[in-house]
Amino acid sequence: MPGDHTCAVTTGGSVKCWGWNTSGQLGNGTTTGPDSCSSTACGKTPGDVIGLTSDAAAVSIGGGYTCALTTGSGVKCWGFNYYGELGNGTTAGPDCDGFCHATAVDVTGLSSGVAAVSTGEGHACALTTGGGVKCWGFAYYGQLGNGTTEVSSTPVDVTGLTTGGVAISAGAAHSCALTTEGGVQCWGWNVYGQLGDIDWGAQQGFSTPIEALGLGPDSDNDGCVDANERQTAIGREYLGGRRDYLDPDDYFNPSGDGQNRVDDVLMVVDQYFEDEFLDPPANTISNPNYNPDTDRTLAGPNAWNTGPPNGLQRVDDVLNALKQYFHDCA
Repeated sequence: MPGDHTCAVTTGGSVKCWGWNTSGQLGNGTTTGPDSCSSTACGKTPGDVIGLTSDAAAVSIGGGYTCALTTGSGVKCWGFNYYGELGNGTTAGPDCDGFCHATAVDVTGLSSGVAAVSTGEGHACALTTGGGVKCWGFAYYGQLGNGTTEVSSTPVDVTGLTTGGVAISAGAAHSCALTTEGGVQCWGWNVYGQLGDIDWGAQQGFSTPIEALGLGPDSDNDGCVDANERQTAIGREYLGGRRDYLDPDDYFNPSGDGQNRVDDVLMVVDQYFEDEFLDPPANTISNPNYNPDTDRTLAGPNAWNTGPPNGLQRVDDVLNALKQYFHDCA
């Protein structure tokens, strides 16, 4: 686990921690453990976190620090604080050479109104009861989501997520939020594509949220989630005749010429029905040439049956194929 320590919330509302403690991450007022170990800096058995003996509701472990959600909807943190991970307005503390707090401290501005808290390697985020997301701590890759890469020792609003959040999760140097619309927005480090966008690795980090592609509502049922509809300059969706012009490698451009042309449309329809013209016809499972994975026939589900999984070639399947051909997803 991050920080080499573990914490648990008891049914009575107390927090107990054990493991490595050089940064005060056990919250017991020391930077050593009650039991001897190879470096005398660990706790082999769970011990109480000072100040959280009855009002804890949840706990989240970060890199050398920990945060807890209280029953009063506030947030308290303890441990390493070099980058403002504790959110109390400082990047220092009275313990471990002035860089940590070995007891829990209140996160500035979050004494109430918090629904959830999640900690990363060097930053933490909280979801408010109003659906807003606030983050604090290390920000080199934009993991605070406020449009900067500057450390903040107090919570800052994540751009575009002051309302509408329903859940959050912090990674090592990025975070993601689930929205009320069913989409997922992520920000921070992106070198491995952890934000879910198509240009993973092209940009190391995003300091404001971007939509994870393919996740979210599709209100017009066109195969593109609402957040990924291509927009014209005046904010309208691109409709007929634009898809292949924008993306020469689009799946529905069989001729590969980068243009929406009548022959492309005919090829799409022909490919959908082409197995009907095999000799002999491959329209029954009893035919030895029938392939249920590829044959667009009257028998059996197949990859091109874009309607309900009924295995039938229907007009709505063809219309769905053509609709996808003429529509743009970002």
